[in-house]
Amino acid sequence: MSNKWTAESREKMSISARKSHPRNGVELSCIICNVLFYAEPSFAKRGAKCCSRQCSCIYRKTPEFRERMREKLVGAKCHFWKGGVTPLNKIDRESAIGMWWRQEIKKRDDFTCQLCRQRGGELHSDHIVPFSLAPELRWVLTNGRTLCVTCHRNTATFGGKMHKLLRLAGVA
Repeated sequence: MSNKWTAESREKMSISARKSHPRNGVELSCIICNVLFYAEPSFAKRGAKCCSRQCSCIYRKTPEFRERMREKLVGAKCHFWKGGVTPLNKIDRESAIGMWWRQEIKKRDDFTCQLCRQRGGELHSDHIVPFSLAPELRWVLTNGRTLCVTCHRNTATFGGKMHKLLRLAGVA
């Protein structure tokens, strides 16, 4: 024996399941399906817009919702914001010209490590004169070489080794 409920019965059960009745809730209209629903005053105060989880999922995919959320979380309004303190070196490295430079170095060197001659695999584009020490040479192709991960880690400039040596010597 199967339980087949009428649409009217399902609606009554839905209202009952929400535990919100007209006498203690606020009547709202769903922005997705235009069904009248009752929300607790606290939910209505916070801006309840949807009658169900299904409508809520649909609403979150709308351009209006996404734009509203983007406006809430851009710049200083975002909880990750630290006052615009991203280092200029990081901005430069992640820029379009930085990606272009890395790709051109690898193409020029035929995707081959210049020290051990390994072809392919995980390759890095390395600055011969360190990126942070010579801003004028950052995007010059002759200041770059392709290295595999192992060879790159063994260079004198990998991971700030050069800066540590300069600090110890009292130069920087």
